[in-house]
Amino acid sequence: MQARAASQFKTAFLELGGSDPVVVLDSADPDMAAEIITRGATENSGRLCCAIERVYHGILDQVTKRTVARMQALGMSMQDIKQGDLAR
Repeated sequence: MQARAASQFKTAFLELGGSDPVVVLDSADPDMAAEIITRGATENSGRLCCAIERVYHGILDQVTKRTVARMQALGMSMQDIKQGDLAR
C-alpha cells in the first residue's frame, strides 16, 4: 500500500489497530511495572493505537493490585473537559 501511494505522490497512514500488550517478567519491580502500565493505558486518554490494553506477567497479583490502585487514584475532573466526546 505504501509503495502504491508513494508512486502516486499520495500520503498514506495505516492504522494498524491497538490491543498493544506489555509483558512483565517475574524479575520486574511490581511498583515500576504498575506505573508503566497505568501511564501506557491512560496517556492521551487511551486514544492512540499504542495504548496498553493487555498485560502478560508472572507476578499477577502484585502488579494487578498496584495497577488497580493507581487507576482508581487517577479520577477524572469533568470541569476540565472543554472538548471531545465528554464535553457535550
